[in-house]
Amino acid sequence: MRKSYREKSGGLVLVLVLWVLVLLAILAVGLVVQTQLDDAVRIAAADKVKARWLGRAGINLAISELFKDDSKTDGPGDPWYDSRLTFRAIAMDYGVFTVYGSRFDPDGQTVYGAVDEASKLNVNVCDMEQLMKLPGMNQPLADAIVKWRQEKGHENGFSTLRQLGVVDFADREVLYGEDSDLDGLLGNNENDGEAQPPMDDQDGQLDRGVLAYLTVYSYELNQDGQGRARININTADALELEVALEIDPSYAKWIDFNRDYRQISDILDKQENEPGAPEANQEGGDPMKRPTFELFRRIADRITVDQEKVIPGRININTAGREVLMTLPGIQQKMVLAIIEHRRSLTEGFGSIAEVLTVPGMTLTQFKEFEPAITVRSNVFTLRSSGIARRTHLREDIEAVIDRGSGAPVVLYWKEN
Repeated sequence: MRKSYREKSGGLVLVLVLWVLVLLAILAVGLVVQTQLDDAVRIAAADKVKARWLGRAGINLAISELFKDDSKTDGPGDPWYDSRLTFRAIAMDYGVFTVYGSRFDPDGQTVYGAVDEASKLNVNVCDMEQLMKLPGMNQPLADAIVKWRQEKGHENGFSTLRQLGVVDFADREVLYGEDSDLDGLLGNNENDGEAQPPMDDQDGQLDRGVLAYLTVYSYELNQDGQGRARININTADALELEVALEIDPSYAKWIDFNRDYRQISDILDKQENEPGAPEANQEGGDPMKRPTFELFRRIADRITVDQEKVIPGRININTAGREVLMTLPGIQQKMVLAIIEHRRSLTEGFGSIAEVLTVPGMTLTQFKEFEPAITVRSNVFTLRSSGIARRTHLREDIEAVIDRGSGAPVVLYWKEN
C-alpha cells in the first residue's frame, strides 16, 4: 500500500529533526570540550603566574636570610648556607617553593640555600695557572680567556659568566659539562646517555663543567668584621698603629720602621736586631719588638697593604670547595684537604685569614703564597628558587645574583623562565 504524501513528509521531517539533534549534540559536546580547554588554559596561565610568584617568594626569603646574618665572617654556620628547614619545599597558599644551592657536596646530597660567589674563582682577576687547575679546563680556552681580557674594550672584564661563550674555544660541553641548566643538580636528562640533551656518560655523577667553579662577581670590602676601614701598615705611623690596633708601642714601632710591605704577613718576616734597626730604647723610647704569631692573628683582620676600598676576586676559605681551593697560588692538595678538615671542626669557620696558620702542617712560607688571595667574608650570592603550583604542578625557576655589600640588596642579575 502506497504511503501518502503526508506520511512521507512526516518521516522526512523526523529524520531532519534527528539530524538537527545530532548536530546540536555535537556542537554541545564541542562547546563543552572547548570550554574545558579554555578552562585548562586559564588554569595553566593562572598557575604559571602563581608558580612564578612562589619562586619570587623563595628569592625574597633567601635575601632576608642573607641580611639577617650579622656574623663577622661567612661560612657554613650562617643561616643562608644550607638549611632544609628554611629553604626546602616551603608551603604557601597556592603551592611550594624551594631554594637550591649548587655547591659541590662530596656526599652527593642536594643543598638548600644561597650560593656564595666568593667560593669560586673570579675569571676577571685570576691568572693562567689558576685557570688550568680547574677540572675540565683546557689550554686553548684558558689562553682565549686571558687574551680576551687583554683586548681593547674589555678592560672591565666579563660582566656575566654566560659572556664566556663569546671567546674562542668556549665549547658548550667544556663550559657546562653535563649540567645543562647550571643548577648543580643531576637532572634526569643529565644522566640518560644520549636520550636527551646534553650528552652524558650516565654514571650517576654530575660533570659540572668549568662554569661551576667560576664567577665574575666576587669581591671583598677593605674592612674588618665590624665594618671599620682597615689600617694601612704602609702609611700609618707608629702612634696611629698603636691606637688603632690597640697594640704595645714596641710592636707599633717595629711595624712602622719595617714598612714597605707587599702583604700583611710580611710583618712576620723581619728579624730582630737586624742591621740598620734603631737601638732599643733609643731616645728614651720603648724597645722595638717583632710582632708575634699571636699578635698577627689578633690584628690581621684590621690591617691592609691595599689602598683600594674594594678588592675583587678573593676566595672565601670558609666556603670554597676543594676544586677552587686547589687554584690558590702555591698550594698543594695535601694542604687543601687539611684546610677543609680543620674548618669542619670550627663552628663558624675561620675567623680571619690569619687563623689558617693554625691548620696542622701549615707554615708561614706556605701561607704567604696564597694569603693575598683569600678572605673569610662574602658579599655576592646567587639564589636559585623553584616555585611549584599545587593544582597543576607547573614549575617556574628564578635565578638572581644579589649584592649585599652596600647594606641594601642590589640585583646584579635576574632570570625567569
